[in-house]
Amino acid sequence: MARALGVEPVQAGKDFVANGVSIDSRIIQPGDIFVCIRGDRTDGHKYIQQALAQGATALVVEEQYLLSGDPTLPTPADSIAVFAVEDGLRGLQDLARFHRDRLQGTIIGVTGSNGKTSAKEMLAGLCGRLVGEDNISYTQGNLNNHIGVPLSILRAAPHHSYVILEMGMNHAGEIELLSKMARPHYALITSIGSAHIEFFTSIEGIARAKLEILSGLQPRKLPGATGSHIFDPDPVPTALAWPYGAVGSAIAREVCDRLQVPLIDFALLDSAAEQSDHPARSHAVLLSVDQEGVRMAYKGRTLHNRYYFSRPMASNLLGCLTILHAAGVPLEDLVAAFAAVRPITAGRFTIMPVERADGSRQLIVDDSYNANPDSFVSALESLRRLLPAGKLAVFAGEMGELGEQNALEGHERVGRVAAQQNYALLAVSGARYVSGMVRQYQQNKSDGAVLTAQQPEDLIAQLDEGMLRDFDGILIKGSRAARMERVLEYINNLQS
Repeated sequence: MARALGVEPVQAGKDFVANGVSIDSRIIQPGDIFVCIRGDRTDGHKYIQQALAQGATALVVEEQYLLSGDPTLPTPADSIAVFAVEDGLRGLQDLARFHRDRLQGTIIGVTGSNGKTSAKEMLAGLCGRLVGEDNISYTQGNLNNHIGVPLSILRAAPHHSYVILEMGMNHAGEIELLSKMARPHYALITSIGSAHIEFFTSIEGIARAKLEILSGLQPRKLPGATGSHIFDPDPVPTALAWPYGAVGSAIAREVCDRLQVPLIDFALLDSAAEQSDHPARSHAVLLSVDQEGVRMAYKGRTLHNRYYFSRPMASNLLGCLTILHAAGVPLEDLVAAFAAVRPITAGRFTIMPVERADGSRQLIVDDSYNANPDSFVSALESLRRLLPAGKLAVFAGEMGELGEQNALEGHERVGRVAAQQNYALLAVSGARYVSGMVRQYQQNKSDGAVLTAQQPEDLIAQLDEGMLRDFDGILIKGSRAARMERVLEYINNLQS
Protein backbone atom coordinates (compact mmCIF):
# COMPACT_ATOMS: atom_id res chain seq x y z
CA MET A 1 0.00 0.00 0.00
CA ALA A 2 2.85 2.36 0.77
CA ARG A 3 4.29 1.82 -2.69
CA ALA A 4 0.89 2.16 -4.33
CA LEU A 5 0.03 5.39 -2.54
CA GLY A 6 3.55 6.85 -2.48
CA VAL A 7 3.42 7.54 1.27
CA GLU A 8 4.51 5.84 4.46
CA PRO A 9 1.74 4.88 6.91
CA VAL A 10 1.08 7.33 9.72
CA GLN A 11 0.05 4.31 11.77
CA ALA A 12 1.58 0.96 10.83
CA GLY A 13 -0.86 -1.38 12.54
CA LYS A 14 -0.62 -5.15 12.42
CA ASP A 15 0.17 -7.25 9.36
CA PHE A 16 -2.99 -7.82 7.38
CA VAL A 17 -4.36 -9.23 4.17
CA ALA A 18 -6.81 -6.99 2.34
CA ASN A 19 -9.71 -8.77 0.65
CA GLY A 20 -11.00 -5.72 -1.19
CA VAL A 21 -11.36 -1.95 -1.25
CA SER A 22 -14.48 0.03 -0.38
CA ILE A 23 -15.53 3.67 -0.16
CA ASP A 24 -18.95 2.92 1.37
CA SER A 25 -19.09 1.93 5.04
CA ARG A 26 -22.60 0.49 4.53
CA ILE A 27 -21.40 -2.32 2.30
CA ILE A 28 -17.86 -2.81 3.58
CA GLN A 29 -16.86 -6.43 4.12
CA PRO A 30 -14.46 -7.79 6.76
CA GLY A 31 -10.95 -7.46 5.39
CA ASP A 32 -11.64 -4.46 3.17
CA ILE A 33 -9.50 -1.34 2.96
CA PHE A 34 -11.69 1.70 3.61
CA VAL A 35 -10.81 4.74 1.47
CA CYS A 36 -12.30 8.02 2.68
CA ILE A 37 -13.50 10.24 -0.15
CA ARG A 38 -15.02 13.69 0.14
CA GLY A 39 -18.02 14.08 -2.14
CA ASP A 40 -20.59 16.74 -2.89
CA ARG A 41 -23.11 15.25 -0.47
CA THR A 42 -21.06 13.49 2.19
CA ASP A 43 -17.59 12.87 3.53
CA GLY A 44 -16.24 9.35 4.02
CA HIS A 45 -14.26 10.44 7.07
CA LYS A 46 -17.54 10.67 9.00
CA TYR A 47 -17.96 6.91 8.71
CA ILE A 48 -14.57 5.65 9.88
CA GLN A 49 -15.94 4.12 13.08
CA GLN A 50 -18.69 2.33 11.19
CA ALA A 51 -16.14 0.97 8.72
CA LEU A 52 -13.95 -0.29 11.57
CA ALA A 53 -16.93 -1.93 13.22
CA GLN A 54 -17.66 -3.70 9.92
CA GLY A 55 -14.14 -5.16 9.88
CA ALA A 56 -11.99 -2.75 7.85
CA THR A 57 -8.32 -3.79 7.94
CA ALA A 58 -6.80 -0.45 6.88
CA LEU A 59 -7.77 3.17 6.34
CA VAL A 60 -6.82 5.68 3.68
CA VAL A 61 -7.63 9.19 4.92
CA GLU A 62 -6.84 12.68 3.69
CA GLU A 63 -4.08 14.76 5.26
CA GLN A 64 -6.59 17.56 5.71
CA TYR A 65 -8.61 15.28 7.98
CA LEU A 66 -5.61 14.57 10.22
CA LEU A 67 -5.00 18.31 10.52
CA SER A 68 -8.63 19.06 11.36
CA GLY A 69 -7.99 19.05 15.11
CA ASP A 70 -10.28 16.17 16.03
CA PRO A 71 -9.45 13.20 13.83
CA THR A 72 -11.03 9.89 14.79
CA LEU A 73 -8.40 7.18 14.40
CA PRO A 74 -8.50 3.57 15.58
CA THR A 75 -7.04 2.76 18.96
CA PRO A 76 -4.74 1.32 20.08
CA ALA A 77 -2.38 2.80 17.52
CA ASP A 78 -0.94 -0.59 16.53
CA SER A 79 -4.32 -2.12 15.66
CA ILE A 80 -5.05 -0.78 12.18
CA ALA A 81 -2.83 0.62 9.43
CA VAL A 82 -3.63 4.21 8.47
CA PHE A 83 -2.33 5.98 5.37
CA ALA A 84 -2.71 9.71 4.79
CA VAL A 85 -2.89 11.06 1.24
CA GLU A 86 -3.48 14.50 -0.19
CA ASP A 87 -6.70 13.49 -1.96
CA GLY A 88 -8.83 10.42 -1.18
CA LEU A 89 -10.11 9.94 -4.71
CA ARG A 90 -6.62 10.13 -6.15
CA GLY A 91 -5.54 7.62 -3.50
CA LEU A 92 -8.26 5.22 -4.68
CA GLN A 93 -7.10 5.64 -8.27
CA ASP A 94 -3.47 5.08 -7.27
CA LEU A 95 -4.42 1.80 -5.59
CA ALA A 96 -6.20 0.78 -8.80
CA ARG A 97 -3.19 1.65 -10.98
CA PHE A 98 -0.94 -0.43 -8.73
CA HIS A 99 -3.36 -3.37 -8.72
CA ARG A 100 -3.78 -3.20 -12.49
CA ASP A 101 -0.14 -4.25 -12.89
CA ARG A 102 -0.93 -7.50 -11.04
CA LEU A 103 -3.80 -8.52 -13.34
CA GLN A 104 -2.82 -11.22 -15.81
CA GLY A 105 -5.98 -11.72 -17.87
CA THR A 106 -7.25 -10.06 -21.03
CA ILE A 107 -8.71 -6.64 -20.26
CA ILE A 108 -11.45 -5.26 -22.50
CA GLY A 109 -12.65 -1.67 -22.27
CA VAL A 110 -16.19 -0.84 -23.40
CA THR A 111 -17.78 2.52 -24.09
CA GLY A 112 -20.37 4.07 -26.40
CA SER A 113 -23.24 6.53 -26.45
CA ASN A 114 -25.80 3.72 -26.40
CA GLY A 115 -25.44 0.08 -25.53
CA LYS A 116 -22.21 0.09 -23.53
CA THR A 117 -23.80 -1.44 -20.43
CA SER A 118 -25.61 -4.09 -22.48
CA ALA A 119 -22.40 -4.88 -24.38
CA LYS A 120 -20.47 -5.15 -21.12
CA GLU A 121 -23.00 -7.72 -19.91
CA MET A 122 -22.87 -9.55 -23.25
CA LEU A 123 -19.08 -9.77 -23.01
CA ALA A 124 -19.34 -10.95 -19.42
CA GLY A 125 -21.84 -13.62 -20.45
CA LEU A 126 -19.80 -14.76 -23.44
CA CYS A 127 -16.52 -14.85 -21.49
CA GLY A 128 -18.19 -16.58 -18.55
CA ARG A 129 -19.28 -19.37 -20.87
CA LEU A 130 -15.84 -19.57 -22.43
CA VAL A 131 -13.78 -19.86 -19.23
CA GLY A 132 -16.29 -20.15 -16.38
CA GLU A 133 -17.97 -17.36 -14.41
CA ASP A 134 -15.44 -17.64 -11.57
CA ASN A 135 -12.68 -16.71 -13.98
CA ILE A 136 -14.05 -13.35 -15.13
CA SER A 137 -14.61 -9.96 -13.56
CA TYR A 138 -16.73 -7.15 -14.94
CA THR A 139 -18.09 -3.73 -14.00
CA GLN A 140 -21.02 -4.04 -11.63
CA GLY A 141 -24.05 -1.81 -12.20
CA ASN A 142 -23.07 1.61 -13.51
CA LEU A 143 -19.65 1.89 -11.81
CA ASN A 144 -18.16 3.35 -14.98
CA ASN A 145 -16.78 6.74 -13.94
CA HIS A 146 -13.69 8.12 -12.18
CA ILE A 147 -14.78 6.41 -8.95
CA GLY A 148 -16.43 3.30 -10.38
CA VAL A 149 -13.63 2.24 -12.74
CA PRO A 150 -10.93 2.11 -10.04
CA LEU A 151 -13.32 0.15 -7.82
CA SER A 152 -13.96 -2.25 -10.71
CA ILE A 153 -10.22 -2.70 -11.31
CA LEU A 154 -9.68 -3.38 -7.61
CA ARG A 155 -12.48 -5.95 -7.67
CA ALA A 156 -10.62 -8.03 -10.29
CA ALA A 157 -8.16 -10.73 -9.23
CA PRO A 158 -4.93 -11.91 -10.86
CA HIS A 159 -6.49 -15.27 -11.72
CA HIS A 160 -9.32 -13.78 -13.78
CA SER A 161 -8.96 -14.69 -17.46
CA TYR A 162 -11.07 -11.74 -18.61
CA VAL A 163 -11.70 -8.35 -17.02
CA ILE A 164 -14.41 -6.27 -18.71
CA LEU A 165 -14.48 -2.60 -17.78
CA GLU A 166 -17.23 -0.21 -18.81
CA MET A 167 -16.18 3.42 -19.20
CA GLY A 168 -18.62 6.32 -19.27
CA MET A 169 -18.15 10.05 -19.62
CA ASN A 170 -19.86 13.42 -19.59
CA HIS A 171 -16.92 15.56 -20.68
CA ALA A 172 -13.84 15.34 -22.88
CA GLY A 173 -10.79 13.94 -21.08
CA GLU A 174 -12.70 11.65 -18.73
CA ILE A 175 -12.29 8.43 -20.72
CA GLU A 176 -8.59 9.18 -21.25
CA LEU A 177 -8.14 9.17 -17.46
CA LEU A 178 -10.03 5.87 -17.16
CA SER A 179 -8.24 4.19 -20.07
CA LYS A 180 -4.79 5.10 -18.78
CA MET A 181 -5.81 3.68 -15.41
CA ALA A 182 -7.28 0.46 -16.85
CA ARG A 183 -4.81 -0.01 -19.73
CA PRO A 184 -7.09 -2.36 -21.69
CA HIS A 185 -5.81 -4.76 -24.33
CA TYR A 186 -8.88 -4.36 -26.52
CA ALA A 187 -11.58 -1.73 -26.82
CA LEU A 188 -15.16 -1.87 -28.05
CA ILE A 189 -17.15 1.25 -28.92
CA THR A 190 -20.80 0.32 -29.40
CA SER A 191 -22.17 3.54 -30.90
CA ILE A 192 -21.72 7.26 -31.32
CA GLY A 193 -24.84 9.31 -30.62
CA SER A 194 -26.31 12.28 -28.82
CA ALA A 195 -26.06 11.02 -25.24
CA HIS A 196 -24.38 13.71 -23.07
CA ILE A 197 -24.36 16.17 -25.96
CA GLU A 198 -25.19 18.85 -23.38
CA PHE A 199 -21.43 18.96 -22.71
CA PHE A 200 -20.24 18.93 -26.36
CA THR A 201 -20.62 21.16 -29.39
CA SER A 202 -21.01 18.32 -31.91
CA ILE A 203 -21.38 14.57 -32.42
CA GLU A 204 -17.81 14.61 -33.77
CA GLY A 205 -16.70 15.90 -30.37
CA ILE A 206 -18.43 12.95 -28.73
CA ALA A 207 -16.69 10.57 -31.17
CA ARG A 208 -13.27 11.96 -30.23
CA ALA A 209 -14.14 11.70 -26.52
CA LYS A 210 -15.11 8.03 -26.92
CA LEU A 211 -11.92 7.35 -28.87
CA GLU A 212 -9.95 8.42 -25.81
CA ILE A 213 -10.39 4.78 -24.76
CA LEU A 214 -7.41 4.09 -27.06
CA SER A 215 -5.09 6.33 -25.05
CA GLY A 216 -4.30 3.60 -22.53
CA LEU A 217 -4.43 0.62 -24.90
CA GLN A 218 -1.45 -1.70 -24.60
CA PRO A 219 -0.27 -5.00 -26.12
CA ARG A 220 -1.57 -8.13 -24.45
CA LYS A 221 0.85 -10.01 -22.25
CA LEU A 222 1.33 -13.71 -22.93
CA PRO A 223 2.54 -16.41 -20.51
CA GLY A 224 6.24 -17.03 -20.67
CA ALA A 225 7.99 -20.37 -20.25
CA THR A 226 8.21 -19.95 -16.49
CA GLY A 227 4.55 -19.11 -16.12
CA SER A 228 5.23 -15.47 -15.39
CA HIS A 229 3.75 -12.89 -17.76
CA ILE A 230 6.08 -11.12 -20.12
CA PHE A 231 5.72 -9.09 -23.28
CA ASP A 232 5.82 -11.53 -26.17
CA PRO A 233 8.51 -10.78 -28.78
CA ASP A 234 5.68 -10.52 -31.29
CA PRO A 235 2.94 -8.99 -29.10
CA VAL A 236 -0.66 -9.92 -29.74
CA PRO A 237 -2.10 -6.84 -31.47
CA THR A 238 -4.56 -4.75 -29.62
CA ALA A 239 -7.65 -3.68 -31.56
CA LEU A 240 -10.58 -1.32 -31.56
CA ALA A 241 -14.00 -2.63 -32.61
CA TRP A 242 -16.02 0.25 -34.08
CA PRO A 243 -19.54 0.28 -35.58
CA TYR A 244 -19.22 0.84 -39.32
CA GLY A 245 -21.03 3.94 -40.48
CA ALA A 246 -20.99 5.58 -37.05
CA VAL A 247 -20.47 9.33 -37.04
CA GLY A 248 -16.75 9.88 -36.81
CA SER A 249 -15.56 6.85 -38.79
CA ALA A 250 -12.92 9.04 -40.45
CA ILE A 251 -11.88 10.27 -37.01
CA ALA A 252 -11.59 6.67 -35.80
CA ARG A 253 -9.30 5.79 -38.70
CA GLU A 254 -7.20 8.88 -38.07
CA VAL A 255 -6.78 8.15 -34.35
CA CYS A 256 -6.11 4.44 -34.89
CA ASP A 257 -3.51 5.19 -37.57
CA ARG A 258 -1.78 7.70 -35.32
CA LEU A 259 -1.68 5.25 -32.40
CA GLN A 260 -0.96 2.24 -34.67
CA VAL A 261 -3.99 0.36 -33.35
CA PRO A 262 -5.83 -2.00 -35.75
CA LEU A 263 -9.33 -0.71 -36.46
CA ILE A 264 -11.89 -3.49 -36.92
CA ASP A 265 -15.13 -1.88 -37.96
CA PHE A 266 -18.21 -4.09 -37.75
CA ALA A 267 -21.51 -3.87 -39.58
CA LEU A 268 -24.81 -5.69 -39.21
CA LEU A 269 -26.13 -6.15 -42.77
CA ASP A 270 -29.68 -6.80 -43.89
CA SER A 271 -28.92 -9.12 -46.79
CA ALA A 272 -26.25 -11.54 -47.92
CA ALA A 273 -25.88 -9.57 -51.15
CA GLU A 274 -24.16 -6.77 -49.22
CA GLN A 275 -21.36 -9.00 -47.90
CA SER A 276 -19.13 -9.31 -50.95
CA ASP A 277 -18.33 -5.64 -51.36
CA HIS A 278 -19.04 -4.26 -47.89
CA PRO A 279 -15.97 -2.39 -46.58
CA ALA A 280 -16.42 -3.35 -42.91
CA ARG A 281 -13.75 -5.78 -41.71
CA SER A 282 -16.26 -7.71 -39.60
CA HIS A 283 -19.86 -8.17 -40.63
CA ALA A 284 -22.84 -10.42 -40.09
CA VAL A 285 -26.17 -10.73 -41.88
CA LEU A 286 -29.20 -10.22 -39.69
CA LEU A 287 -31.52 -13.08 -40.58
CA SER A 288 -34.34 -12.22 -38.17
CA VAL A 289 -35.27 -10.31 -35.02
CA ASP A 290 -38.57 -11.41 -33.56
CA GLN A 291 -40.16 -12.82 -30.42
CA GLU A 292 -37.84 -15.83 -30.77
CA GLY A 293 -34.75 -13.64 -30.45
CA VAL A 294 -31.91 -12.82 -32.86
CA ARG A 295 -30.60 -14.89 -35.76
CA MET A 296 -27.54 -13.87 -37.73
CA ALA A 297 -25.09 -15.37 -40.20
CA TYR A 298 -21.49 -14.82 -39.09
CA LYS A 299 -18.36 -16.22 -40.77
CA GLY A 300 -20.23 -19.08 -42.37
CA ARG A 301 -22.21 -20.00 -39.24
CA THR A 302 -25.84 -19.38 -38.33
CA LEU A 303 -26.12 -18.04 -34.80
CA HIS A 304 -29.32 -17.91 -32.76
CA ASN A 305 -29.84 -16.18 -29.42
CA ARG A 306 -33.26 -16.34 -27.72
CA TYR A 307 -32.64 -13.63 -25.09
CA TYR A 308 -32.21 -10.42 -27.09
CA PHE A 309 -34.95 -8.88 -29.21
CA SER A 310 -33.82 -5.77 -31.07
CA ARG A 311 -31.56 -4.79 -33.92
CA PRO A 312 -29.33 -2.58 -31.71
CA MET A 313 -28.84 -5.54 -29.37
CA ALA A 314 -27.93 -7.68 -32.37
CA SER A 315 -25.36 -5.05 -33.40
CA ASN A 316 -23.91 -5.07 -29.87
CA LEU A 317 -23.66 -8.87 -30.01
CA LEU A 318 -21.75 -8.57 -33.28
CA GLY A 319 -19.38 -6.04 -31.71
CA CYS A 320 -18.70 -8.46 -28.86
CA LEU A 321 -18.06 -11.33 -31.27
CA THR A 322 -15.71 -9.07 -33.25
CA ILE A 323 -13.58 -8.11 -30.28
CA LEU A 324 -13.38 -11.63 -28.83
CA HIS A 325 -12.47 -13.11 -32.21
CA ALA A 326 -9.75 -10.45 -32.50
CA ALA A 327 -8.56 -11.53 -29.06
CA GLY A 328 -8.02 -15.05 -30.36
CA VAL A 329 -11.17 -16.89 -29.25
CA PRO A 330 -11.91 -19.75 -31.69
CA LEU A 331 -15.02 -19.30 -33.80
CA GLU A 332 -16.61 -22.57 -32.67
CA ASP A 333 -16.36 -21.50 -29.03
CA LEU A 334 -17.99 -18.16 -29.86
CA VAL A 335 -20.87 -19.86 -31.67
CA ALA A 336 -21.67 -22.02 -28.64
CA ALA A 337 -21.39 -19.11 -26.21
CA PHE A 338 -23.57 -16.87 -28.42
CA ALA A 339 -26.58 -19.15 -28.03
CA ALA A 340 -26.44 -19.06 -24.24
CA VAL A 341 -25.64 -15.43 -23.40
CA ARG A 342 -28.48 -13.43 -21.85
CA PRO A 343 -29.01 -10.08 -20.05
CA ILE A 344 -27.66 -9.98 -16.52
CA THR A 345 -29.86 -7.13 -15.29
CA ALA A 346 -33.30 -5.94 -16.30
CA GLY A 347 -34.24 -2.61 -17.82
CA ARG A 348 -32.50 -2.89 -21.20
CA PHE A 349 -35.19 -3.88 -23.66
CA THR A 350 -36.09 -6.85 -21.50
CA ILE A 351 -39.23 -8.59 -22.75
CA MET A 352 -41.78 -10.01 -20.33
CA PRO A 353 -44.55 -11.93 -22.13
CA VAL A 354 -47.96 -12.09 -20.43
CA GLU A 355 -50.48 -14.76 -21.40
CA ARG A 356 -53.96 -13.27 -21.71
CA ALA A 357 -57.27 -15.01 -21.01
CA ASP A 358 -58.04 -15.46 -24.71
CA GLY A 359 -54.75 -17.29 -25.28
CA SER A 360 -53.00 -14.37 -26.93
CA ARG A 361 -49.77 -12.89 -25.60
CA GLN A 362 -49.01 -9.35 -24.47
CA LEU A 363 -45.41 -8.10 -24.50
CA ILE A 364 -44.26 -5.85 -21.66
CA VAL A 365 -40.89 -4.29 -22.59
CA ASP A 366 -38.77 -2.98 -19.74
CA ASP A 367 -36.28 -0.45 -21.14
CA SER A 368 -36.40 1.74 -18.05
CA TYR A 369 -32.70 1.66 -17.17
CA ASN A 370 -31.86 4.82 -19.11
CA ALA A 371 -32.75 6.83 -22.21
CA ASN A 372 -31.58 9.35 -24.76
CA PRO A 373 -33.27 10.28 -28.04
CA ASP A 374 -31.35 7.73 -30.13
CA SER A 375 -32.01 4.80 -27.81
CA PHE A 376 -35.64 5.86 -27.33
CA VAL A 377 -36.31 5.94 -31.07
CA SER A 378 -34.58 2.59 -31.42
CA ALA A 379 -36.78 1.08 -28.71
CA LEU A 380 -39.96 2.42 -30.31
CA GLU A 381 -38.99 0.96 -33.67
CA SER A 382 -37.85 -2.35 -32.18
CA LEU A 383 -41.16 -3.04 -30.44
CA ARG A 384 -43.01 -2.17 -33.63
CA ARG A 385 -40.87 -4.70 -35.53
CA LEU A 386 -41.78 -7.36 -32.98
CA LEU A 387 -45.51 -6.55 -33.26
CA PRO A 388 -45.98 -5.09 -36.75
CA ALA A 389 -49.80 -5.10 -36.51
CA GLY A 390 -50.13 -4.83 -32.74
CA LYS A 391 -51.78 -2.12 -30.66
CA LEU A 392 -48.93 -0.45 -28.76
CA ALA A 393 -48.50 1.91 -25.81
CA VAL A 394 -45.40 3.73 -24.63
CA PHE A 395 -44.80 5.05 -21.11
CA ALA A 396 -42.15 7.71 -21.58
CA GLY A 397 -40.09 9.37 -18.87
CA GLU A 398 -38.22 12.61 -19.37
CA MET A 399 -34.65 12.39 -20.71
CA GLY A 400 -31.76 14.22 -19.07
CA GLU A 401 -28.22 15.47 -19.87
CA LEU A 402 -29.16 16.76 -23.31
CA GLY A 403 -28.82 20.51 -22.93
CA GLU A 404 -31.68 22.96 -23.50
CA GLN A 405 -31.93 22.93 -27.30
CA ASN A 406 -31.14 19.23 -27.73
CA ALA A 407 -33.62 18.34 -24.98
CA LEU A 408 -36.40 20.21 -26.78
CA GLU A 409 -35.55 18.62 -30.13
CA GLY A 410 -34.95 15.17 -28.64
CA HIS A 411 -38.30 14.97 -26.86
CA GLU A 412 -40.11 16.26 -29.94
CA ARG A 413 -38.38 13.61 -32.03
CA VAL A 414 -39.53 10.82 -29.69
CA GLY A 415 -43.13 12.05 -29.84
CA ARG A 416 -42.99 12.27 -33.62
CA VAL A 417 -41.58 8.76 -34.00
CA ALA A 418 -44.14 7.31 -31.55
CA ALA A 419 -46.85 8.71 -33.87
CA GLN A 420 -45.12 7.48 -37.02
CA GLN A 421 -44.80 4.01 -35.52
CA ASN A 422 -48.54 4.11 -34.79
CA TYR A 423 -48.43 3.87 -31.00
CA ALA A 424 -52.01 4.13 -29.78
CA LEU A 425 -51.10 5.61 -26.38
CA LEU A 426 -48.38 8.01 -25.30
CA ALA A 427 -48.17 8.30 -21.51
CA VAL A 428 -45.52 10.76 -20.31
CA SER A 429 -43.98 11.58 -16.96
CA GLY A 430 -41.94 14.76 -16.55
CA ALA A 431 -42.07 18.44 -15.78
CA ARG A 432 -40.04 20.30 -18.37
CA TYR A 433 -39.63 18.85 -21.86
CA VAL A 434 -42.34 16.22 -22.26
CA SER A 435 -44.84 18.81 -23.52
CA GLY A 436 -42.89 18.89 -26.81
CA MET A 437 -43.12 15.11 -27.02
CA VAL A 438 -46.89 15.27 -26.55
CA ARG A 439 -47.29 18.11 -29.04
CA GLN A 440 -45.44 16.28 -31.82
CA TYR A 441 -47.30 13.05 -31.12
CA GLN A 442 -50.69 14.76 -31.35
CA GLN A 443 -49.76 16.68 -34.49
CA ASN A 444 -48.76 13.46 -36.24
CA LYS A 445 -51.45 11.13 -34.85
CA SER A 446 -54.81 12.78 -34.36
CA ASP A 447 -56.49 9.64 -33.01
CA GLY A 448 -53.76 8.88 -30.43
CA ALA A 449 -54.50 8.86 -26.70
CA VAL A 450 -52.32 10.83 -24.26
CA LEU A 451 -51.74 10.71 -20.51
CA THR A 452 -49.53 13.27 -18.78
CA ALA A 453 -48.09 13.60 -15.29
CA GLN A 454 -45.14 15.23 -13.59
CA GLN A 455 -44.19 12.15 -11.55
CA PRO A 456 -44.51 8.41 -12.28
CA GLU A 457 -46.78 8.03 -9.24
CA ASP A 458 -49.20 10.57 -10.75
CA LEU A 459 -49.14 8.62 -14.01
CA ILE A 460 -49.87 5.38 -12.19
CA ALA A 461 -52.92 6.97 -10.56
CA GLN A 462 -54.49 7.38 -14.02
CA LEU A 463 -54.10 3.72 -14.99
CA ASP A 464 -56.36 0.73 -14.57
CA GLU A 465 -56.15 -2.91 -15.56
CA GLY A 466 -58.84 -2.66 -18.23
CA MET A 467 -56.99 0.11 -20.03
CA LEU A 468 -53.72 -1.81 -20.12
CA ARG A 469 -55.16 -5.19 -21.05
CA ASP A 470 -56.15 -3.88 -24.46
CA PHE A 471 -52.56 -3.37 -25.68
CA ASP A 472 -50.52 -6.03 -27.45
CA GLY A 473 -47.26 -4.36 -26.48
CA ILE A 474 -46.25 -1.84 -23.80
CA LEU A 475 -42.88 -0.08 -23.78
CA ILE A 476 -41.59 1.57 -20.57
CA LYS A 477 -38.56 3.84 -21.00
CA GLY A 478 -36.97 6.97 -19.54
CA SER A 479 -33.79 8.38 -18.08
CA ARG A 480 -32.59 7.02 -14.76
CA ALA A 481 -33.91 10.04 -12.87
CA ALA A 482 -37.40 9.55 -14.36
CA ARG A 483 -37.89 6.39 -12.22
CA MET A 484 -40.06 4.69 -14.82
CA GLU A 485 -39.39 1.33 -13.17
CA ARG A 486 -42.18 2.34 -10.79
CA VAL A 487 -44.64 2.25 -13.67
CA LEU A 488 -43.30 -1.17 -14.60
CA GLU A 489 -43.80 -2.44 -11.05
CA TYR A 490 -47.41 -1.23 -11.10
CA ILE A 491 -48.12 -2.91 -14.43
CA ASN A 492 -46.51 -6.15 -13.29
CA ASN A 493 -48.56 -6.13 -10.09
CA LEU A 494 -51.73 -5.77 -12.13
CA GLN A 495 -50.77 -8.80 -14.17
CA SER A 496 -49.97 -11.01 -11.15
